[in-house]
Amino acid sequence: HVLNALCAARPVALKRLPNDKLTAVEALRGATVELHQQDPAQTIRKALRETNTLQPKSLAARNYLANHHSYRQLAQTILDRTA
Repeated sequence: HVLNALCAARPVALKRLPNDKLTAVEALRGATVELHQQDPAQTIRKALRETNTLQPKSLAARNYLANHHSYRQLAQTILDRTA
């Protein structure tokens, strides 16, 4: 269900947990959009290229993902938070 929605570029609702930090939620939201647009290797290369030009909030979100999630963990987190 969730992977089909991502592949079809449909929005996926994420559950917000009580102890979530805003940066984590923004990072996960951005990741759901990027996962259906590109493969993980392309996403990582793009993030590395754009590091110097990203807005501070976007940079913080990407740093959170890089430091706290492998793509497998990220995918599982998204699956765990979707209805």
